Amino acid sequence: MNNNPVQSIISGAIETGDLRKVDPDYATALLTTGAKAVFFWPKFLVGQDSLGDTSIVLKDCVDMFLVKFGARD
Repeated sequence: MNNNPVQSIISGAIETGDLRKVDPDYATALLTTGAKAVFFWPKFLVGQDSLGDTSIVLKDCVDMFLVKFGARD
Protein backbone atom coordinates (compact mmCIF):
# COMPACT_ATOMS: atom_id res chain seq x y z
CA MET A 1 0.00 0.00 0.00
CA ASN A 2 1.20 3.48 -0.89
CA ASN A 3 1.40 6.13 1.84
CA ASN A 4 2.48 8.99 -0.44
CA PRO A 5 -0.51 11.30 -0.88
CA VAL A 6 0.89 12.91 -4.05
CA GLN A 7 1.46 9.51 -5.64
CA SER A 8 -2.06 8.44 -4.63
CA ILE A 9 -3.52 11.48 -6.39
CA ILE A 10 -1.40 10.87 -9.48
CA SER A 11 -2.31 7.16 -9.55
CA GLY A 12 -6.00 8.04 -9.28
CA ALA A 13 -5.72 10.57 -12.10
CA ILE A 14 -4.05 7.95 -14.28
CA GLU A 15 -6.83 5.46 -13.54
CA THR A 16 -9.55 7.97 -14.45
CA GLY A 17 -7.76 9.03 -17.63
CA ASP A 18 -7.03 12.56 -16.41
CA LEU A 19 -3.32 11.81 -16.82
CA ARG A 20 -1.81 9.66 -19.54
CA LYS A 21 -0.64 6.15 -18.67
CA VAL A 22 2.75 6.48 -17.03
CA ASP A 23 4.57 4.93 -14.09
CA PRO A 24 3.13 6.79 -11.07
CA ASP A 25 6.46 6.51 -9.22
CA TYR A 26 8.23 8.28 -12.07
CA ALA A 27 5.56 10.97 -12.45
CA THR A 28 5.53 11.62 -8.70
CA ALA A 29 9.31 11.89 -8.61
CA LEU A 30 9.32 14.46 -11.41
CA LEU A 31 6.60 16.60 -9.86
CA THR A 32 8.07 16.57 -6.36
CA THR A 33 11.63 17.09 -7.61
CA GLY A 34 10.56 20.23 -9.45
CA ALA A 35 8.96 21.64 -6.32
CA LYS A 36 11.95 20.68 -4.15
CA ALA A 37 14.33 22.38 -6.57
CA VAL A 38 12.59 25.70 -6.00
CA PHE A 39 11.30 25.48 -2.42
CA PHE A 40 13.56 23.14 -0.46
CA TRP A 41 17.10 23.10 -1.84
CA PRO A 42 17.80 26.86 -2.01
CA LYS A 43 16.71 27.25 1.63
CA PHE A 44 18.53 24.11 2.79
CA LEU A 45 21.80 24.68 0.94
CA VAL A 46 22.31 28.45 1.05
CA GLY A 47 19.55 29.87 3.24
CA GLN A 48 17.88 31.57 0.28
CA ASP A 49 14.10 31.83 0.09
CA SER A 50 12.37 30.28 -2.90
CA LEU A 51 12.45 32.07 -6.20
CA GLY A 52 9.50 34.41 -6.57
CA ASP A 53 5.90 34.23 -5.45
CA THR A 54 5.36 30.71 -4.11
CA SER A 55 1.85 30.33 -5.56
CA ILE A 56 3.09 31.27 -9.03
CA VAL A 57 6.11 28.97 -8.76
CA LEU A 58 3.95 26.05 -7.63
CA LYS A 59 1.48 26.69 -10.45
CA ASP A 60 4.35 26.67 -12.94
CA CYS A 61 5.63 23.33 -11.56
CA VAL A 62 2.16 21.81 -11.94
CA ASP A 63 1.72 23.33 -15.42
CA MET A 64 5.00 21.78 -16.59
CA PHE A 65 3.92 18.43 -15.12
CA LEU A 66 0.60 18.60 -16.96
CA VAL A 67 2.27 19.45 -20.27
CA LYS A 68 4.27 16.23 -19.92
CA PHE A 69 1.67 13.92 -18.39
CA GLY A 70 -1.72 15.50 -19.07
CA ALA A 71 -4.24 13.36 -20.93
CA ARG A 72 -4.15 14.00 -24.63
CA ASP A 73 -7.38 14.01 -26.58
